[in-house]
Amino acid sequence: MPHPFYKTAPKTYDSSICTAILTDWVQAVSTFYQHYQQLATYRIRQSIPLIQPIPVSQCPLGHLEHLMDDMQRQIESLLLEMGDAEPSPSSQASYQKLIDHTARLNRVNQHAQTLGLLTTLSPS
Repeated sequence: MPHPFYKTAPKTYDSSICTAILTDWVQAVSTFYQHYQQLATYRIRQSIPLIQPIPVSQCPLGHLEHLMDDMQRQIESLLLEMGDAEPSPSSQASYQKLIDHTARLNRVNQHAQTLGLLTTLSPS
């Protein structure tokens, strides 16, 4: 969750704001990776009918596949955008992109968390 003191784009970024921005971004990326791995493991289990011949949760496989495709597109988009960022790592534009990316990752992470929870619920 973003720190309230930089919810709106500040005019300047002092070291504490820069640290908070980077910390939030790293946390969002780490959470994204964990969710993706969890969902990928579940998808693999579901795609092998010999292991699980019937649904084992309330998570529809189609929703899961759609989310995972969206997660892949988001990461590709974020990587492309950061590749277009200004060369200076201390530039305000770079930090603003990190703030925006963190917000996007957090939205996808919330959706992934919801589907992840559905994978733990029985189909009844």
